[in-house]
Amino acid sequence: MTSDDYEERRQRSIRIANKLYNSREEGQEGIITLQCKDGRVYAHECVLNSRTDYFWGIISRSNFENERNVATIPDTSMEVMNIVIRYLYEQDFPSQSEKSDVLMREILIAADKMQLKHLFDEYWSLYCTPITLENFLKVWQLAERFNQDGTIEEIRIFVLENIKEICDSDFMADITMKQLKNIVDCNGDGLGCDKLVDFVTFLLAWGTKCNKMEEVLNLISKFDFRKLPGDVVEKISSVSAISMHGLGLKNDA
Repeated sequence: MTSDDYEERRQRSIRIANKLYNSREEGQEGIITLQCKDGRVYAHECVLNSRTDYFWGIISRSNFENERNVATIPDTSMEVMNIVIRYLYEQDFPSQSEKSDVLMREILIAADKMQLKHLFDEYWSLYCTPITLENFLKVWQLAERFNQDGTIEEIRIFVLENIKEICDSDFMADITMKQLKNIVDCNGDGLGCDKLVDFVTFLLAWGTKCNKMEEVLNLISKFDFRKLPGDVVEKISSVSAISMHGLGLKNDA
């Protein structure tokens, strides 16, 4: 197939998709009504069934109202469903400036539930770029929910690089113990002297603010302070006002 043949076929496919998209009217043969939590969206049954097993499962279930061709999706809004339908019909997506943070989250949740990987990847890239002090916690929470390990690693690095700013912020206490433990387990061994001092300082401040000092001391005990110069260990000890002996972290150097 030549490049011209490929382009002609692509353009023909686009015209067919556009024609189908613009011919979605209630009551027509082969049209499914998607009853969302705040209204209705229409789509061709053949398109829904061919693009994802999620819709095939809904349409084929015994609770599908066959006589009326209605499928109820109570946890999805019309706005989100319309974006999903645009994707299924290969239409252009709304621009990033047209989507709020809340809408982006709802689209990601819907795309994950409906097994629409390309749609999810498209919006995930938009949602988590760039990672900032204002959004890293929200991105972190969703990354954990959707097992986005690459993004989680980026956030761990971001936190370590911006630990002083985060320590001085109002949202420091919103970081969870599970997330801190993840940083220690995955990045702790690679921390240099200065980063380790900063991170331990942060952990102690977090433990004080969240009243979880015992859990924090258990985290700190995972670090091998014996590799560090004696003056660095003393600095950490002075910052924490806690005996390194008491933590089992005595530096024998």
